[in-house]
Amino acid sequence: MITIIPQCFGCQRMADAAGRRPGEYRCEAFPSGIPAEILLNQHDHREPYPGDGGIRYVPLERTQEPQDERQ
Repeated sequence: MITIIPQCFGCQRMADAAGRRPGEYRCEAFPSGIPAEILLNQHDHREPYPGDGGIRYVPLERTQEPQDERQ
């Protein structure tokens, strides 16, 4: 089995995905549900997609650099 992690999960515009099943994911660009082509990473949503209203992928901001725990 291959696990696909959607680009959407790293986007600031993604609605809370906790407890949602595929087909229930939403964001500012797709309040009725994110298209499968985007969820399956078959379309890079940094580029226009029909129906997105001009709203595109915006990466999450890192609030803190990763810590090296080997010290």
